[in-house]
Amino acid sequence: MQSSFSNDDSWRVVPSAITVVPSAIAQGDVAGGPDLAELWEESNVGLCTRQPQIEPWDLNAEESASDECALPRSAVVDLFGGADLLEYLIRDWQSSWLGHIELRASTAKDAIDVLYAKSRNSTSHSIGTVCCISAMPCNVQNLSHIRLQICNGTTYSNWWLMTGVSERHRVFWKNIEADAVDIWDSSLLDSIRTGALWVLQNRLQPFLEAGYPGLNAEIETTSDVTVALCIATMNRLWQLRRALPLNLLHCWPHRKWVKVHVVDFGSTDGTLEWLLRTCQAAIDCGLLVVYSSDQLPHWHASVGKNTAHMVAREDILVNLDSDNLVGPGFACDVVKQFQEDGCTCLQYEDGEGTCGRIVCTRADFHKLRGYDEDCFPMGAQDVDLVLRLKALPSANFRKVRINTFSQAIQNSVELKVSMCDPCYGKLRWGRMDALNRTIFKERRDAGFLVRNLHKPSIGVKAWQASRPVQDAYWDE
Repeated sequence: MQSSFSNDDSWRVVPSAITVVPSAIAQGDVAGGPDLAELWEESNVGLCTRQPQIEPWDLNAEESASDECALPRSAVVDLFGGADLLEYLIRDWQSSWLGHIELRASTAKDAIDVLYAKSRNSTSHSIGTVCCISAMPCNVQNLSHIRLQICNGTTYSNWWLMTGVSERHRVFWKNIEADAVDIWDSSLLDSIRTGALWVLQNRLQPFLEAGYPGLNAEIETTSDVTVALCIATMNRLWQLRRALPLNLLHCWPHRKWVKVHVVDFGSTDGTLEWLLRTCQAAIDCGLLVVYSSDQLPHWHASVGKNTAHMVAREDILVNLDSDNLVGPGFACDVVKQFQEDGCTCLQYEDGEGTCGRIVCTRADFHKLRGYDEDCFPMGAQDVDLVLRLKALPSANFRKVRINTFSQAIQNSVELKVSMCDPCYGKLRWGRMDALNRTIFKERRDAGFLVRNLHKPSIGVKAWQASRPVQDAYWDE
């Protein structure tokens, strides 16, 4: 899929009324998932009182690629290896069928219990077991002696661990009778926890307790309006790996009508690999779509953001920087502001780094032909877009100052321009910002609200990215 500008200027009518939005999640007062105090205790850190630290991440230092290798066949075929694997499975997983589950040691020999992940103040009962058995029901290739048995009332379904395709953090189960596959993923859950801990250490709020219940399969909201979160990134993995997992957590219950579009512009810090490996569970459920582009050799904010917006097909578009945290209930608030309050443009700005959180309809974005690309690569492009959106006929702008929805990982002005074209020399962000403000104001004063008319399309080409499909996944 490649991005391209549509010349269709028809005004898109946003459908009415969002429904089935759990108020507890929207308000952020649901308890669930691991206690934050436990996270602190496990990491041997206390509440952080220092100033936020900018800490670029060395991919190889913290997560070795070897962690994602396929499980050794001897560990899943041999019964003794199977017993070791049972121990490894004792943790929490995100199941594509069951939602957030926990596996715990069972009183039965060589077996473990499967439970729905519980909230802090609730109890959870076993919904199934995983065990080693001595015989297979039939001679099927790529299936092990590890059986998952799920109880559904008075009936049981049997699932068999698939060898070859199962990885250390991603386990595949095959139901032979139903010809179905369930995928258990732990990478995203681990990333949510490590991201939350880093966020807490840097004096921000991850709102884990409000987010974890939304991972349950039963919690799924609906809306007549679709929302896209549009992220353009280049060598910002150190921020993305802390912010994106938490954003996916808080958008998870809205996955039927919210999509997160991330466009990676040739990052050399492992961004694309990390997205496809760590966030695969969100890709599987349709919440996250990842794109790659080699058409932008140096960072240009307007071009990058236009590309991320043009790949989206949702009714409402949200610009989301790599370092931004949306918080619980953000997508619901966006729809409420448009549907109930009649807004046509929003800016969720409440603190450093959130000026670019701009929300508008896809129709309005196309009408204005997006961010102005005829400018210096950084500075003032967000303010200019807001002012042009406000100038549209019947515009109803609102600046939303709710800290829960407007947090950002602290950045530096040096990092903001670090990926820009060297041809600009040592031009600093402040100077670029001042020059762009002057350029944009002259164009607005001259009545030029629509920009990029000299270009046949806005943004650059981007292609949807995915992990290679393993043949064994499709074996009967």
